[in-house]
Amino acid sequence: KIRKCLTSIRNAKIKSPFEIIIIDGNSHEDITTLCKEFPGIRMIHRDAPPGFLSAANRGAEEAKGEYLLFLNGNTEVLSWMNWLWRFTSIRRQE
Repeated sequence: KIRKCLTSIRNAKIKSPFEIIIIDGNSHEDITTLCKEFPGIRMIHRDAPPGFLSAANRGAEEAKGEYLLFLNGNTEVLSWMNWLWRFTSIRRQE
């Protein structure tokens, strides 16, 4: 699941700067291999599955960006939507 999500983010050719933080609660995927395959990812290990809210809070503590966007590992980003640019441009207008 996570590989498909990361591949869709990479293929979306997002122009805005962003960071990816994975909170791993003993998932069944090889997160270390994913980090090698997708450079720049920060991974935080947890001993137990943290649940979405706990993982989101932990990711927010580590994030350096102005805006936060949380995705589940089964999310697929569609490049034609230019979703990240739309999100940040709307927020800047407020």
